[in-house]
Amino acid sequence: MDDVDGSRSDVAAGALVATASLALLVGSISWRGQHAARSWWAAQGIADGLELESLPLHTAAMTGTGLIAIAAAVLLVTRGRVALAVAALIGAVAGPMTLVAAPLSESFLRDDDSYDTTYTWHLVVGAALAGLLATGTWWTSRRLGHAGVLSDHETSGGPPRSLSDSSLFVIVAGVCLTAQVPMMGNPERPALVVATGWALLVAGCTVAGTSLNGWQTGLATLSCAAVLLLMALAYLRIGGWPGVAGWELLGQPPVILTSVSAVSFAAGPVLGFLTTVPRRRAAHLSSQTA
Repeated sequence: MDDVDGSRSDVAAGALVATASLALLVGSISWRGQHAARSWWAAQGIADGLELESLPLHTAAMTGTGLIAIAAAVLLVTRGRVALAVAALIGAVAGPMTLVAAPLSESFLRDDDSYDTTYTWHLVVGAALAGLLATGTWWTSRRLGHAGVLSDHETSGGPPRSLSDSSLFVIVAGVCLTAQVPMMGNPERPALVVATGWALLVAGCTVAGTSLNGWQTGLATLSCAAVLLLMALAYLRIGGWPGVAGWELLGQPPVILTSVSAVSFAAGPVLGFLTTVPRRRAAHLSSQTA
């Protein structure tokens, strides 16, 4: 019992460390970008410059997204679906969390009309984020294992699944990506990489939802909705520019939040839970018959 309690305490401590690490990375990059904007405006003799977007809201939205990705990946790892967990984490980094790579200065901007950050800078920030998410997933999964959480292949009872985790992941990712394709093709719509990232993250959350019971599914859905609300408050602006803290100085941020991505992200845990209802019901009836 002491070992279980200790493992749970380690999980809680790890969650706090992951939260603080993500918030520090996101906040420091965006703060440095805003500092560069203020310095440039001062050098140009512009007293006020443009309105700076909310750094706390941006930090909270990106940190919340990272924590949900870790939670989904942990559930996948405890079921033995490591490859799907990796795909979900990559999706979080390539999709919504691409906003973290705000320009630090004008030297990081491309010399063209896109005004996006450079490819190398995106890779550096993406690698840092992926490292944090992977470390948080590894630590939490390891601690949960010590606390007695069983992998999917260790459980028994009930009829076999009608749809495998891998099949469900591929189907959900394919549908989510296909639904976003008509939105692509101009700067005010999501790019292919971002749309693919969303699709992978949503698919991971959906498969993770098959491990949850009723109240856990409700909690997961509320968590996704809370992150979406933070995104809406932080990024949705009239005209859509700049909308993201740290991108104020010639830094046109990529479009990451659409109706398709929002609905699919919030519905993922519920959809995953619903796919297990027939199996759970059959198992219940079988136990009553026995």
